[in-house]
Amino acid sequence: MYYTDSLKLNVLAYDFDAMTGDITNERVFYAQPQGEDGEIAAPDGHAMDIEGCIWVAIYGGSKVVRISPNGEVIAEILLPTRNITDVAFAGEDVFITCATDENVEKFPKSAENSGNLFKCHVGIKERPLNKFRLEKDKIGVLEIDSGML
Repeated sequence: MYYTDSLKLNVLAYDFDAMTGDITNERVFYAQPQGEDGEIAAPDGHAMDIEGCIWVAIYGGSKVVRISPNGEVIAEILLPTRNITDVAFAGEDVFITCATDENVEKFPKSAENSGNLFKCHVGIKERPLNKFRLEKDKIGVLEIDSGML
């Protein structure tokens, strides 16, 4: 299981026990290096492919990186704007979202392309999503006092 901690500039990995729901063994899976220009680039949204690699949007870094199961960057998709926010699969394509670049004077090309949606053929599919399972005997009931509304 993975969690992006954008403020700490890394992606954390955890062991997950599907039988108990226990989450253990937190560790840094990927640490985003600071850009050569001194600008901070942070990992943001991610998706996993069928080979167990995760594709991570790099906010402020103009790219999406593909990270192998052992934490190595094995591919990059470079984009014409800096603030990449998320990546999602559709078949063998990925759709990449980005935020507005407010720094128009310093990064005019980035600002020109910011806020767009990009599509890139990557030739690999997304890992099937896990299904949510709710056991009937585990359902709790929350009573709300109408005076609280």
